[in-house]
Amino acid sequence: MKKYFTTLLIIAIAVIFSFAQSSTKTTKKANKLFFKGDIRGAIRVLDKAIAKKKDLLSAYVMRSNLRMFSRNIPGAVSDLDRAIELAPTKAVLYAKRAKIKSFLRDKSAMADYDSAIKFGYETDKVLVGRGNFKRISGDILGSIEDYRAAIKLNPESPDAVNGLALSLQRNNQRDTAINLLRDFLRRYEEFKGRKPTEKSEDGRINLVGASITPEFDEAPNQSFAEMKNQLQLALNVAQAYTNLANMLTKKQDLDAALVTIEKALQINRQSFYPRYLRGKIFLFKKEYKKALKDFNFSIKRVPRIAYTYADRGITYLWLGEPQKAQKDFDKYLQLYPRGETQLKIRIEETKKVLRIQKERSNLERSLQSLRKTNA
Repeated sequence: MKKYFTTLLIIAIAVIFSFAQSSTKTTKKANKLFFKGDIRGAIRVLDKAIAKKKDLLSAYVMRSNLRMFSRNIPGAVSDLDRAIELAPTKAVLYAKRAKIKSFLRDKSAMADYDSAIKFGYETDKVLVGRGNFKRISGDILGSIEDYRAAIKLNPESPDAVNGLALSLQRNNQRDTAINLLRDFLRRYEEFKGRKPTEKSEDGRINLVGASITPEFDEAPNQSFAEMKNQLQLALNVAQAYTNLANMLTKKQDLDAALVTIEKALQINRQSFYPRYLRGKIFLFKKEYKKALKDFNFSIKRVPRIAYTYADRGITYLWLGEPQKAQKDFDKYLQLYPRGETQLKIRIEETKKVLRIQKERSNLERSLQSLRKTNA
């Protein structure tokens, strides 16, 4: 959910920026205030313009974006409602409202996606958005169809590839999903570093490598659009590495999973889930101190995710610290009471293995002592 809201904000910034290129005096003034950091001032400018002229379409659209940026989601939807009343065949407005409604898990998002396509806005982004909503709603086969249509329009769409891989996995086609992600990331790694305008021999636009690092932030010669595109690409590629690592972990291909998640962390070192997943991989590999370090980071970064406490608690058991483990188990149950049965099973399985290991160790010590006595 947090990642999806980040995507919404990137879209909002991009659309707000577009008003600097061609717009009314009012929206240009609001745009200047926005880039000075005065979002409330920008909204006030638009409020006054709308109060004077109720059919000012550009003002409603821009205010919707500003409200979305300031997390006033109902206000953003309300402005798009009015914009669509003023321009009922403008496809992009339906696409924008569909994205927000998808974030809200509003079922009417599907009708907006359909309207956007009906009025001629059948882009890869719209198809991915509709595919995402279908997947969340449980229509896995429908989502696969939309993702494939999006990839047909744009073979290098990270969003479409990620969505298709997740839907294939849910459709019991994990190996196909893994191959899809591996092929996409192989192309990304081959193309990384080339200019966006360069093309490969088959005519496809090449992907550009990007990472969320201080160096990325200090790129004064890049245009706003280029920086926005690189940021979005970096997030999506990191997600592809993370999805692939997650699938490889479930297959217990732990060495490959570890290599893959490290690549995600090279792009975004501060992201919660890749660090958590690396901790999970270390836990499976019985590298408990490394696992603990990643779980500590994950919990500090996002302290209200229940499963991180369960995994750190199990790690503490393996490290011989049952009191710390119990504190984490208590926190897990506080955040997710319905997980009690599953947690008990995990704890008992871990303790059983620990008991067996202890008995085996005691037996080996006894045998060694006996051998010394007989010698």
